[in-house]
Amino acid sequence: MKISFYELFDLMAEEALELLSEDTPDSETQSSSEATINGVLEMISQKERPHVFKKKKMIRRLLLVAVIGIGVSAAAVALADQPIISNGVLLRTGAEEINDANRAYVGKEMRAGHTSVEVRRESEIREEAAAGTPSRMESERTYELPDFIKGIESYEKLPYAMDTFESKKEDGYYTTPEIIFTNYAMVIFTKEGNKGWKLKKGQTLYFETEEYPSEVNQGRGQAIIYTYILDGKLMNQDYGDGRRGLSQKYDLKAEKSGEYYLCLIGASSDPISIKSGRLYVE
Repeated sequence: MKISFYELFDLMAEEALELLSEDTPDSETQSSSEATINGVLEMISQKERPHVFKKKKMIRRLLLVAVIGIGVSAAAVALADQPIISNGVLLRTGAEEINDANRAYVGKEMRAGHTSVEVRRESEIREEAAAGTPSRMESERTYELPDFIKGIESYEKLPYAMDTFESKKEDGYYTTPEIIFTNYAMVIFTKEGNKGWKLKKGQTLYFETEEYPSEVNQGRGQAIIYTYILDGKLMNQDYGDGRRGLSQKYDLKAEKSGEYYLCLIGASSDPISIKSGRLYVE
């Protein structure tokens, strides 16, 4: 049986709540911190009573829940730190700067490894479980939202991964790094210190870059979807159509004044690689 991180945490929470409620009197006074402390002290003082074995069993179960939680958290962190490509195999969904370790795979057709390339949305897994359909993917979205995202238009349309990349200030514009990113992974460009671009109504944030040719599309370029974050809210209700072609340009016009972040989403079955680009405001 396959189980997602979210479902595992739900089960852990339910188990812990059930165990703690077994020895909690039905009294409003028990909700205070003092009552909690007194309850723990009372449990300790009862260690010589006949039901000590029940207490020990409960403690062992709580410890097991804690150990599982630590293990799952460590696994999620390890997955996030794992490169997206290793030895010619896609290990996970996401984005990373092009470097010596992955440059040989730029524009190449990739195959999936033992871990899932796509990170399933929780709603899809739950629907398949309710219908009795085996899940096609083994992993699920495990990333954390950046601190500057305070709201989301549509949780159902969240990408499979989300990574931020700091642009470097040049003479009148910002340069973006070379990046390789997988299908439905989101790239977010920031200024120094995770800051966005402060635009006045009517101003436009321009983005220009070029894709590396891909052998899976006869070198014609792959599709990239563009969206943005405005004053901490991810605008992802309607992504629109992706833009195809090696030459990629996008104009983000401010419909109202605020702080904007530009976001790119891979819309190709194989990884997309982009060269260093630039962002500027007019």
